[in-house]
Amino acid sequence: MKRHFYNSPFSMLALAVAGNLLLSPCLARAEHQPSAQGAETLEAILELPLEDLLQLEVTSASKKSQQLGELAKAAFVITPEDIQHSGATAIPELLRMVPGINVMRVDANKWSVSARGFNGRYSRKLLVLIDGRSIYTPLYAGVYWDSQDVMLEDVARIEVIRGPGGTIWGANAMNGVINIITKSAEETQGGLVSTGLGTEYAGMSMRYGGVLGAQGHYRLYAKGMRWDDSLIPAGQVSNDGWNSGRVGFRTDFELKSDEKLTILGESSRGKVDGLTTVNAFNANSTLVDDEDDVRGSHLIARWEKGLANEGLFTLQGYLDYTYRDSRLFHDERTTVDLEFHHLFKWRDHHEMIWGGGVRYLRDKTEGNYTISVDPKSDEQLYLNAFVQDEIHFPEQDLILTVGTKVERAPDIELQWQPSLRLSWQPREGHTLWAGVSRAVHTPSRFEQDGQVQIASVINTGGGGTMPYLMQITSPVGIDAEKVIAYEVGYRSTLSKDLTTDIALFYNDYDDLLAFDSKSVALSMVNGVATMLYPVSFANNVTAEAYGLEWATEWRPSPHWAFQLAYSYLNLQLHAPDGFVYNENGEGESPRNQISLRTSHKLTDNWHLDGWLRYTDALSSFAVPSYTTLDLQLHWQPSAQMKFAVVGHNLLDSHHAEGQSEFFSSPAAEIQRSVLATMQWHF
Repeated sequence: MKRHFYNSPFSMLALAVAGNLLLSPCLARAEHQPSAQGAETLEAILELPLEDLLQLEVTSASKKSQQLGELAKAAFVITPEDIQHSGATAIPELLRMVPGINVMRVDANKWSVSARGFNGRYSRKLLVLIDGRSIYTPLYAGVYWDSQDVMLEDVARIEVIRGPGGTIWGANAMNGVINIITKSAEETQGGLVSTGLGTEYAGMSMRYGGVLGAQGHYRLYAKGMRWDDSLIPAGQVSNDGWNSGRVGFRTDFELKSDEKLTILGESSRGKVDGLTTVNAFNANSTLVDDEDDVRGSHLIARWEKGLANEGLFTLQGYLDYTYRDSRLFHDERTTVDLEFHHLFKWRDHHEMIWGGGVRYLRDKTEGNYTISVDPKSDEQLYLNAFVQDEIHFPEQDLILTVGTKVERAPDIELQWQPSLRLSWQPREGHTLWAGVSRAVHTPSRFEQDGQVQIASVINTGGGGTMPYLMQITSPVGIDAEKVIAYEVGYRSTLSKDLTTDIALFYNDYDDLLAFDSKSVALSMVNGVATMLYPVSFANNVTAEAYGLEWATEWRPSPHWAFQLAYSYLNLQLHAPDGFVYNENGEGESPRNQISLRTSHKLTDNWHLDGWLRYTDALSSFAVPSYTTLDLQLHWQPSAQMKFAVVGHNLLDSHHAEGQSEFFSSPAAEIQRSVLATMQWHF
């Protein structure tokens, strides 16, 4: 018996139409504000005192506003200045600067993003949100990064919480939470045109913001982009280019001094090229061209009401529609989500937050011979409730946080996700913290109802052949995956020029899903004698992971900054009968990662950025270790205009980072590239 671990040009047209819309006379009734609000200066990152970095706002840890320095969790905040100085054009590329986050670019249109291990094309133990809307697909509980994009100029911050977030966010926040938060409409008044043209990427974004009456502001935007094909090792193009376009809006109303209403929405469409494996019974599999048609729309409404004694009540709902059509399957789904939470102070030293939510999912998934789900259509209802108490002991400079979340998912028993955390501030600017928590990952739609058939023809000798069929099925009764995590950390401002943030963790996993295979046997399939290899999901793997994550920033002068991040990870997987799967799950995430960024103000108008990264080898994909270097030169002739030239992956002409586990093209390699960008605020 052998088991294998399972981790698990519309754009230009849209821009032209949206540009017309953004500046159309229908908005003339709104007060025009031609300021260049939102145009950050190049030296903004260097003007912020280092001690203020630990006072950055974070809301993802407890669904309330907290300062980064006081958190009893491993956290990292990507600011607008970080985005500007990174030279990145996509969210996954930005996440490479975060310690403990594993980013693998599979090809031109696919990324794998995970926290603290278990990376892979279908990594699924990390919750990702945009403005509070979950963007993971319930089909496999991971993220299609080719259908997720934002105007990077409109991002207020990206909050990254490493370690379980189940007490607040629930299932699938097993190893961490990434929350992408965009700026309010009031922060993006006036107009912006942003363009980029390079050897691999071309894109354009437009945004316009104005006033709605006496109490509101609006933002309208459009973005289109195109990525060129990557290479395969033979030097040929990989047929994995892609393009996407999106239009959207945001409105913010201050109904009263203590009452706010936010409404935002977006519609997008894209074409994603690739090669995929198709199968037919009694025939060898073939690699064919594929083109995914990807569409999506969503609408979010959030109401906030301030209460007495610094209390706050928040109600949010969203409607999300996604569509993906490819050779392998057609997936169409609608999500309706409603949640609330209530923050209040109790007695003198308790800050309580509690809430609950309901999520309704409806999908239609049609496959083919290779991949399918049964039933093809399904409806699911999820219920959850949580409570958390933050207890302050001011005389001891201690904060104790205790809470839990309970969730009800279809066909899964009730899941509890408690946590206990303690932080101590022996003196200002220094925080020691520790925590223990439990989190779960509930099975995805495919893990519960899916089937995969991989067919071929084998030689039986003497010129004879016989069909061979590997059949992967989902048995009834698979359970949620579970982890108990132990964490300690320290963050401080060591001096006015130096900050540091260190976290250590030990994760104990149980009931991890794996492919449980049986012996190959001769069976009758479609009336034909066939060598059948049956495989099914089973909760038969345990694991331990431990590691260290370190981030530090040093400013040797008022015009120069360095940011260093280091990650160490050791993951051990165990299955019955002593099998340990080093060749798969353990080798899908790098053991060591290093990121070194620097920003240097050359003159009042010129700025130079550099980003050096090292990633350890990935044995599962036969990818050697690699080092990359990005350089960016800015010129800002005025507060309204910015120009930049960016070089990506400058040390090698091309390099591999990973590969899809299933139904993929040959291993692709990411090429060296050059990009010129321009921003105009008006």
